[in-house]
Amino acid sequence: MKYQIVQNKPEIIWINSKLLEDRIDYDFYSINQIRVVEKLTKVSYRKLDDLVKAKRSEPQTDSKDFSYDGIDVIRMSDIDDFIIDFSNTVKIPIDIYENLKEFTLKPNTVIFGLTGVTLGKAVPISKNIKKCITNRRIAQLEIKDAFDSFYIATFINTQYGRSQLFRYSTGVAQPNIRLEDTGEILVPIPDYDIQKYIGDKVRKAEELREEAKRLKKEAETFLYEMIQLKPLNDFDKDMFSFVNSNYIDSERLDSEYYKTKYITLENS
Repeated sequence: MKYQIVQNKPEIIWINSKLLEDRIDYDFYSINQIRVVEKLTKVSYRKLDDLVKAKRSEPQTDSKDFSYDGIDVIRMSDIDDFIIDFSNTVKIPIDIYENLKEFTLKPNTVIFGLTGVTLGKAVPISKNIKKCITNRRIAQLEIKDAFDSFYIATFINTQYGRSQLFRYSTGVAQPNIRLEDTGEILVPIPDYDIQKYIGDKVRKAEELREEAKRLKKEAETFLYEMIQLKPLNDFDKDMFSFVNSNYIDSERLDSEYYKTKYITLENS
């Protein structure tokens, strides 16, 4: 017997020594985790490592290289279940990107955070992804052609996928998982047609989201033309100015301090 659940409240479980790994923390062998493994091993499954042809994380990015122009850098704060939010991404210049382009996002890849609240929030990368790279503590898993990457991302985003990632994580205040440990999670593998059927549902949702963005942009353009409203960037620059966050002094919030003439003088 590998294990025996003695009682549920309080949780007590006996573990056979053959089941013990290099982990001795309770959460790794909790009743909930054992039951997840029980359920997954009753169906056809593979370890995540078996589905992946390449994986990477930790590009040598440096915050001092971040800019407002160039190639988008996807940080953990930019990702959520199935979504990359490009509205607040930082960027890196082309010359720096050239040294990091192995981290460029490719179709048939799944990404998710390795730390904190984004741990296990998976995003499948579609064929129309814009040129961008991921920042540190984000896993990039290139999925083998025999498996549907959108299906894999969908499973990771379920309670069974995410709980396994938390199982292999360490830390109390902020969980962290090593890239190599992500390959240990078990993934149910139905026939490819079933994988594709589930994956297509997510792909369709992504298409509808992009269509909604396009229609929103059309509506905004129509609104500008109808009421002759200028976009924010076209307002009178003598009345308004925009200041790079690098110039913000936490002790000064008054507009006079940040007038363009003073910033220009400081940079001269």
